[in-house]
Amino acid sequence: MKTSADLVILGGAVYTAEAAAPFAEAVAVRGEHLICVGARKEASAWIGGKTEVVDASGGLVIPAFRDAHIHPLHGSLLWVECPLAEENSVDGYLEKIAAYSAADAKKPAIRGNGWRQGLFPPQGPHRALLDPIVPDRPVYLTSLDGHSAWVNSAALRLAGLDRRSPDPSGGRIERDQSSGEPTGTLREWPAMSLVSGRLPPHPRRDLMGAMEVFMEMAARAGIVAVHDAAAGDEELETYAELSRTGALTLEVGASLLCRPEAGPEQIEDLVSRRRRYASSQLKPFAAKIFLDGVIESRTAFLSAPYADQPEHRGTPTWEEDAFHATVSALARHGFSVHIHAVGDEAIRLAIAAFQRTETGNLSAAGRHQIAHLDLLRIPDMDRLRRLNIIANMQPAWFYADESFSEAMLPALGRNRSRRLYRLHTLLNHDVRFCLSSDWPYSGGLSTFSPLEAIQVGLTRKSLSCRESRAFIPGEKVELRRLIDGFTIHGAFAAFREQETGSLKTGKWADLVVLDRNLFTIPPEEVGQARILRTLARGRTLYRG
Repeated sequence: MKTSADLVILGGAVYTAEAAAPFAEAVAVRGEHLICVGARKEASAWIGGKTEVVDASGGLVIPAFRDAHIHPLHGSLLWVECPLAEENSVDGYLEKIAAYSAADAKKPAIRGNGWRQGLFPPQGPHRALLDPIVPDRPVYLTSLDGHSAWVNSAALRLAGLDRRSPDPSGGRIERDQSSGEPTGTLREWPAMSLVSGRLPPHPRRDLMGAMEVFMEMAARAGIVAVHDAAAGDEELETYAELSRTGALTLEVGASLLCRPEAGPEQIEDLVSRRRRYASSQLKPFAAKIFLDGVIESRTAFLSAPYADQPEHRGTPTWEEDAFHATVSALARHGFSVHIHAVGDEAIRLAIAAFQRTETGNLSAAGRHQIAHLDLLRIPDMDRLRRLNIIANMQPAWFYADESFSEAMLPALGRNRSRRLYRLHTLLNHDVRFCLSSDWPYSGGLSTFSPLEAIQVGLTRKSLSCRESRAFIPGEKVELRRLIDGFTIHGAFAAFREQETGSLKTGKWADLVVLDRNLFTIPPEEVGQARILRTLARGRTLYRG
C-alpha cells in the first residue's frame, strides 16, 4: 500500500525551473522531499487521511528563493542602529543622528548606514558636521553602497588617525587639502576598518536578535538559503551558534573575507576557519576578494578616466601579483573564489586571474564568481562564458535611482552610463549567472525581496513605476530567467543543484506558494504578489 503525502498543493500553476518540463499542475510532499511534481491527477493519488491539501487556485508554486550575495547579519544589525537611507538631505541626516544619539546617551558608539554619496562634495562628508552633534563618542556611518564611512573626530582619535597616518593598502583616507588632516570620510574597507575595528563589539543579544528577525523576514520573502558575501568571525560565530542550537532556519553559505595586505599567506588561516565553522546548515566554502570599489565614490577601477575626474580612473585594491597568487592559491585549496568587480578594468583583471588559474588546471570545479559587473564590456562576456565563470548580479539595481543622477551619471557620462547592468546582453552570450540582493547595499531600493527585484529586472523601473521610460529598456529580462536566477542558478552556485533549486521529484521540498500567477499579471505588479507559504525541506517556515 502506497504511503500518503504529508502535503499536496493543487489548483494553481507550478513553475518548476526544470528546463525539460518547466510547468506542472500540482506537487506532493512527504518528509523533506518532493514525491510528485506533475499533473493534478498524479498528485491527487498521494492524498490520504492525514494529508494536508492546499488549494492554490489562481496562484503559483515556484522553487523557494536563494539569495546568492547578501550581508544578513550586518544588514539586520542596521535595524537597531541609526537609519539614514530614508532621508533626502544632509540636514535630514544630521537631525536623525542627533535624535538617535540623544535617545541613548550611554551607548558607547553611534553606528548607522544609508547616506548618499551624491548629497556631498566628491571628497565626501566632513567630520565637522558630526562633531557638534556627538563630540564625545565615536560615530561611524556607512554609505548606502557600503564602500565609504563618515566618522567624527572622536572616531578618528579612537583609531589614532591624523595627518601622518598613511593610506592602508586598498583604502583611502580623505584629507583636507591645506592641513592634510583626515576629513572624516574613509574609502573602502581597508580604511573603514581602521575605525570599525576599534569600535566596541556588538552585544551577543543584539547579534542573535538581529538574525532571528532576519530569518523571519526572509521566510516571509520566500527565501530559504542565503550566501553571506563577506563573512568575518562575528558573522560566523553567530551562524554557528544558531546552527548548534537548531535555530538556524536558513541554509547559510559564506565567503571568508580575504585581506589585501595578507596576500596568499592568509590561506592557511582561511582553510582552518572553513573547517572550524562548517556544519550541515553553515557552509563557508568560498573566499571573497574586493578588487575595486564602487562608481559612486569613484573607487571602481575603470579602463578610462571618470568623466568628472579626468586624471583619475580608480585603482585596484590589490597589488596585481598578490591578487593573481591569492586567487590561484584559493582555488588550489578548494575554495570557490568570489571577486567583487564593478569597473570594467577590474572585471578584466578578475577574468585574467581566473584564466591563469584555469590554465593551471586548478578551477575546473570551482564555480568561481564575479559579483556586480556593473560596467561590463562585450568581449569580457565571451571570456566569462569560455571560462564558465558565474556572473552574480543584482536586478534591484537595474533602474535610474537617486544615486544614478547624483553620482553615477556625473562619474561616467551619458555614453558609458548606457552600458550599466546589461543582464539581457549577458544572457544572450550564454554566460552562467545567479541573482542576489547585496542587501543592505541595494541602492535606492534597499530590499532583499526577490519578488521586488524581479519586478525591477522585468521593467527596468522603480517599484512605483513612476518613471516615464525604462532604464535601458533593451536590457529587460524575461520572467522565467529572473526566477531561475534566484532559484536553480543560485543552487548551482552553492553546489546544491542536485538537491534543490527546482521542483523535481526526489529533490528537497523547498518551495513557495504565491497568491497570484506571475506569468499572467502585468510586470508592474510582480512585486505586489504575496507569499502564502514558504517550505524548506518540507517544513513550513512561513504561512501567510
